[in-house]
Amino acid sequence: MSPEKPNIYTAEFRASAVKLANESDKPITQVSKDLGINVNTLHTWISKYSSPTDHDKTVRTDQHLYDELKRLQKEVVRLTEERDLLLVPLGMSTGATASQICAGLAIKPGIATTPLPNSPALKPAVPGDGLGHG
Repeated sequence: MSPEKPNIYTAEFRASAVKLANESDKPITQVSKDLGINVNTLHTWISKYSSPTDHDKTVRTDQHLYDELKRLQKEVVRLTEERDLLLVPLGMSTGATASQICAGLAIKPGIATTPLPNSPALKPAVPGDGLGHG
């Protein structure tokens, strides 16, 4: 008895077998029997020639982005509350926005220049309000 010669399948046959296996409602074992090929051969072709399914990765990535958005929204609320608490000792609890307060203090928004209580920055250098208004 001579050893069996391995079958050589064309690229088109392999591609159509993989497509059929992926799109068919039949089990892969049944598809392989219908095509007359070994089930392990078909599994190898599927893993080798199938386009990767990014569906699971997309779901995880979308969930990750949603979680990150929620985390950042909570952080914005927390930082806004912290900023507002830091403005209260300066006597800035008048309901003005941070931009209005910064403009009144001649501070550029976005620069962390909140002076500590009792620091020289809070005491006017000249008589008046310390902002050059008299």
